[in-house]
Amino acid sequence: MDLSEKTENTNRHPWELSRTDCLIKTLKQLKLHGRVLDVGCGDAYFDNMLLDIFPDITELYGVDTFLEEEKHSGKGHWIKNLCEIENKDFDFILLMDVIEHTPDDDAFLKSLMPYLSKNSDSLIFITVPAFQWLFSNHDVTLKHYRRYDYKMLSEVVMRNGLTINKWHYFYACLVPARLLTLKSTKAAGNWQRGEHDPITAFIRAVLNLDFEFCKLLSKIGIHIGGLSLFMTAKR
Repeated sequence: MDLSEKTENTNRHPWELSRTDCLIKTLKQLKLHGRVLDVGCGDAYFDNMLLDIFPDITELYGVDTFLEEEKHSGKGHWIKNLCEIENKDFDFILLMDVIEHTPDDDAFLKSLMPYLSKNSDSLIFITVPAFQWLFSNHDVTLKHYRRYDYKMLSEVVMRNGLTINKWHYFYACLVPARLLTLKSTKAAGNWQRGEHDPITAFIRAVLNLDFEFCKLLSKIGIHIGGLSLFMTAKR
């Protein structure tokens, strides 16, 4: 969860639950291993899931300037600043809904290049909100500078010496809902239903199907627009 949306309410929005499901499934296919750097880790919910699921992770660093306190536990380390990391050699860098928060995305990505291992299988894993025409009051509340289409994101990635591996939009079914709520500032942290509530479970399942459908179409060269954009890239 973006820490700017965190409230006393502990319920996870079905969007966040689904994104976790889908990205973990994708990371399983990529055989997540070695040293992992999660920039913009939020409240570390996703990181803790990774540590539980992937035994081949040797070390995980989560970085977020808005962390209330730093923490070190086993393989996991949650810190506020990248400069605290001495060994910069990471096999995977996760940038999940973080680039849009930076005023200069080129400079931000360039600053991370020294942290990416020169191994041939090292990978950067990116998700961003999609399409500037979907920019809403919610984006303003979250302090987003922009939303991306494939052309925008690919240009930033390639300017920093990376090769795009895979990409696709996802959550196409949420585009109509976003168009109807462009002026809303309602936060994901306001979701009042628990993870096992039937409505939460139903929305989560629909979003999971949406992700897989968009991913499947991308394999045959069909890219339908969605609320978010996924991309992996390597040196």
